[in-house]
Amino acid sequence: RMSAASRRPATVGFGPSGQAAGPSTVSQGTAPPLQQHPLPWPSTPSSQQSFSTVAEECADHFHCLVCGLVAVVQCALLNYYLVTGLSVAWLWFLVADIVVIGALVYGFVNTYLYRRGQYTRFLEAKQPGEIPFAWALWLLNQACVVARLIVIYYSFGTTVGAWGNVGSNLLRTTGALSCVTGFLLMKSLLLGPPFILKNHLFIFRIGAETAIDVLDAVDFLDVLLVNNSRQRLPAGLTECILTFAAATLLAPACLMSVYSFSRFGYLTTAKSRLVRSLHLLFSVLLCNLPLFIIRLYLWYSLSLTLVSAFVVKNILFIYLNFTDLMRQILPEMAGQSALPGTAAAAAASVGASRSQQQADVGSLEQPLESLSGSRAGLITSP
Repeated sequence: RMSAASRRPATVGFGPSGQAAGPSTVSQGTAPPLQQHPLPWPSTPSSQQSFSTVAEECADHFHCLVCGLVAVVQCALLNYYLVTGLSVAWLWFLVADIVVIGALVYGFVNTYLYRRGQYTRFLEAKQPGEIPFAWALWLLNQACVVARLIVIYYSFGTTVGAWGNVGSNLLRTTGALSCVTGFLLMKSLLLGPPFILKNHLFIFRIGAETAIDVLDAVDFLDVLLVNNSRQRLPAGLTECILTFAAATLLAPACLMSVYSFSRFGYLTTAKSRLVRSLHLLFSVLLCNLPLFIIRLYLWYSLSLTLVSAFVVKNILFIYLNFTDLMRQILPEMAGQSALPGTAAAAAASVGASRSQQQADVGSLEQPLESLSGSRAGLITSP
C-alpha cells in the first residue's frame, strides 16, 4: 500500500533556459524557491547570446558599483559640511546613509533576479516589469540629500565660501552628484535585453531630464551662498528658494515611476500615461515656472548678477512640458465631447488597440504555455 508521500508526483525544476533540472523537493518551513517570471519581452536563447550580451551584463554590474560609490561619496561630503559647520551630533545622518546604501544593494540584487526571470513570492510583481525600485530608491536617496542641503544652505551657506578648496565650489559639485546617481540608477535597473533600442532611448530621455533638473536646482541655490546677495533678499524668499529647489530635486521620482509602470519603456499603459501627465503638470507648476519667476525677480527687481542662463532652460521646459501635457489631455477631452458616431469610432479604435496589445502579450505567453504543457507531461505519473 503506497503512502501519501509516495503517491505525490515529483516536481521538476526548470532553469532560466526552460530545461528540466531534475526532481527537487522543498521541505516545510523553508523559504519559497525562486520561480520563473514571464518577462514582457521575448527571451533570447542561450545559444544565440553573443559577446555583446555578456558585455552588456558586465556594464550593468559596473553601473551598480559606480552608482553605489557615488552615493557614498555624496553622503560623506554632506556629512563633512554638517559636522564642520554645526556639530558632531549631525553624524546621526550616518544611520540614514546606511539605510540608503542597503536599499540600493537590495534593489540591485532583486533587479538582477528579475532580469534572469526569477522572483520570490514576496517580490512577485502585479505585472511583468513593474518594480518600484527606480523611483523608490531615488526618492529615499534624494530625501536624505535634500534634507542636508536645506540645513547647509539655510544655516551657514554664506560662510562656506571662506573654506578654501572645500568651500562653495565643492558644495555645488556635491549637490550635482545627484544627476550622476539618477542616471546610473536608471542604467543599472534596466530590465530589458540590450537589443531593444526603445528601452535605451527611454532611459536616456529620463536620465537627461533628471540630470538637467538637478543641475538647475543646484544652480538656483547659488544665491544663498553669497552674503551680500542673501542680505538683500526680502523676508520669506529664502524659504521659497529652498522649497522650490527641493521640489525640483524630488520631481524625477514621478518620471522614474513612469519608467516602472510602462514596463521599463517596453509597453505604454494607462497608469504610465496618468503618472506622466501628473509629472508634466508638477514640472510646470512647481519646478520650472516658480524658478523662472524668482529668477526674473532677482534679475530686474534686485539687480543681482547671479542669475544664470538656466532661465532659458526654464522657458524651454515650460513650453515642452505644456505642449506634451496638452497632447495627452486634449484627445481624451475631445473623445468625451464628440458626437455619438465619433465617440463610437474612437471607442472602437481604442478597443482595437487594446485587443492588439492583448494579442501581443498572448504571443509572448505562448512559449510559457507550451513550457507548462511540457512540464505537465514530465510530472504526470503513469
